[in-house]
Amino acid sequence: MVQDNLCFCCPKYDGPKRGAGDFVAVGLNMVGADKIARCISKITGKPCGCNERRTEMNERWPCKNKDDSKT
Repeated sequence: MVQDNLCFCCPKYDGPKRGAGDFVAVGLNMVGADKIARCISKITGKPCGCNERRTEMNERWPCKNKDDSKT
């Protein structure tokens, strides 16, 4: 899904925060959870689903734009 030319599914997205999923992803990456998830995925042969959860959280709890508060 793309909104305002921003891809919601990109695992390496480095733009402005789009929602709660981006904040959670940054925090988990800081403690190394992304590396653990990749290792588990290699062992089990199944995708971790991190990007799907991140996308869902961004869509459920998006960041408010500064323009939205004026209305």
